[in-house]
Amino acid sequence: MLNVTATGAGKVLINIGDSDVIIGYDRSDVLAATAVNYFTFLAGTQYVFDVSQGIGFLSQNTSLWFSSPIGTSSLEIWIADDR
Repeated sequence: MLNVTATGAGKVLINIGDSDVIIGYDRSDVLAATAVNYFTFLAGTQYVFDVSQGIGFLSQNTSLWFSSPIGTSSLEIWIADDR
């Protein structure tokens, strides 16, 4: 489960390795054969999201599932705030 609790303003930085990584709320959402509700992080990219003080959880009551359907990849997440 990814629980990104933000106690203040900051950034969420995500770095993706050599293959795409998909994210979904359910295991079947990220399996190649059944994937229907997902978001794709593209290989070799970096994402930066602003976090304001009003943001609580990225996924408050649900686990997030990650998969690299076409190969082996890496997923790095850094929460940079005023903790």
